[in-house]
Amino acid sequence: MTTASVTRRGALALTGLVVLAGCAEAPAAVIAKDPNLQLLVQDPMYLWNPAGDLKRTERLEPRSDSKLASGSNASHITVEFRFAGVGDTAALVAEAARAMSKAGYKGSLRTVFTDVSSLQVMCVASPLRDGNGIYVRLTAPA
Repeated sequence: MTTASVTRRGALALTGLVVLAGCAEAPAAVIAKDPNLQLLVQDPMYLWNPAGDLKRTERLEPRSDSKLASGSNASHITVEFRFAGVGDTAALVAEAARAMSKAGYKGSLRTVFTDVSSLQVMCVASPLRDGNGIYVRLTAPA
């Protein structure tokens, strides 16, 4: 029997790699199953990265074909930008609004043309409840 010695730091690093490896395919699989998510991940506001010391987190919400009340017939992506320290949330919301306008949004809507149809994508940029950043929420109807 072979044993190996691993330091605490090494064990934490290995655990982190396992967690990342386990999660790495999940978002791609979710996106592959939902054609609207495939469009949303190409949207300029999904690709937008404001300057500054911000932590970016994403949440994918695929459409549901379920007849249950909890199901949604729209696809959503929410991207949070949190300040590492203190930041100007109002300025970040204004920067997002400028980015939306530059990306072709008229108010909160932008028309996306596909090979077979067109789709209205909605984008909303708002402060986080704790005031420590903003979220950008993209929605594409089914």
